[in-house]
Amino acid sequence: MEKIEMIRCFVGRADQPQNQVRFIPADIFEMWRFLMERVHHLVVARPGVSVWVAEDQGEAALALRPLEPVVEIRFRYHDMGEVGRQVVRYFPEDEFDEVFTAFRRHFPDDERMHELSRRRGFFLAGERCRPLVEA
Repeated sequence: MEKIEMIRCFVGRADQPQNQVRFIPADIFEMWRFLMERVHHLVVARPGVSVWVAEDQGEAALALRPLEPVVEIRFRYHDMGEVGRQVVRYFPEDEFDEVFTAFRRHFPDDERMHELSRRRGFFLAGERCRPLVEA
């Protein structure tokens, strides 16, 4: 079964509740967090570590409860003169349209976005989600 180590956290402005959920692959979390806090001036709160599994992994994945539906988006973005870079992001299914629309503002030229795919999966929540131990 394919498992991707994932961090679920909550973001928001300093003067508002941090209640917008985000799912970030663990290997890029610190870079993402730096960008959110230093560039976008958001507060990143309550990070927890677990895994994301694709829906098509079968019964074994679906038997693990509780599950939070999360959509994986993949595409190759071709900047001027580049071969293209793979972009993979994860969005909460219940807020997908809103969050993906905001994300797309970073990639405004549809002609540079190739091989777009969407895959449904689940973040394994509950007892499997442990608080992130920060250095």
